[in-house]
Amino acid sequence: MKFQLNVLSDLSERIPYSIPTIPIYVGEGELKHFHKYSTACHWHPDLEFTWPVKGDMDFFVNGKVFHVPEKQGIFINSKRLHYNFSSTQSNCVYLVVTVNPFVFNDGLSSLRMYMEEKFGSSNEDVILMTNQELWHGELFNKIQQVYKEVYEGKCDTLQILSLIFDACSTIHAKIKYIEQEEMKEEYWMTIWKMMGFIHKHFSDKILLDDIAAAGSVCRTKCCELFNKHLNRTPNIYLNDYRIQKSCEMLRSTSCSIIEIALSCGFQSASYYTYNFRKETGYTPREYRNRFEKSEKSKIIY
Repeated sequence: MKFQLNVLSDLSERIPYSIPTIPIYVGEGELKHFHKYSTACHWHPDLEFTWPVKGDMDFFVNGKVFHVPEKQGIFINSKRLHYNFSSTQSNCVYLVVTVNPFVFNDGLSSLRMYMEEKFGSSNEDVILMTNQELWHGELFNKIQQVYKEVYEGKCDTLQILSLIFDACSTIHAKIKYIEQEEMKEEYWMTIWKMMGFIHKHFSDKILLDDIAAAGSVCRTKCCELFNKHLNRTPNIYLNDYRIQKSCEMLRSTSCSIIEIALSCGFQSASYYTYNFRKETGYTPREYRNRFEKSEKSKIIY
């Protein structure tokens, strides 16, 4: 499947790359910091490698759920709808590395074709790393080294590129073609446009008609697509996304509760607090205080 990258870049989740000169993100996360112990459903062109290092975790990928135990891993292919969560509402500390699959192909059409061959929609959505095969451990070691390069401040560009290329090459050799009816790009674009509209306008007043119009479909079709591919209604997705963005602001800024409420599309601080407590069990202020107390230095694995 060929993609219009300039259009998709406006619809996909924007990943804050860790190194300005290389389109990769390296980080550590904890599910307890997210609304309902779940990240927001999203997609991006980047390949994603995630390992739970303390606790188990579940992944929703293109309508299917995968369980990933502690110290095992998952690879998520490019442009798949996904989110990670805990079905038991338990915390999980995880290591994640994402890489744009076209990082190596500037000016090389043959390399672009090489990447599209295995990272397109006709191939496996995920690969689970159970450590039952030698290459699973070898791949994790490469991802660990990338993590250390970034968080130890070395950032050796050549070393990081070499490790990333080795990891992508390993996955490329293992990923399988799936005999299935390929969903047309136009179908996914409809879903991506509606999600992209929510991501762009979540701070504004949004009606179901607005979301449906963004995908050029009727209200019924809009709800059908959200229920089928995101397991929730458009309005629930919108509310969850607003809560999720407010959690990010509570963790990363010193903005007041009213500022965060208005920035995330809530009409007042009182309504936001009511909604936030209903969904998380805490007031926004309690959530911020709990995060500040639990925040610790990054761990190098």
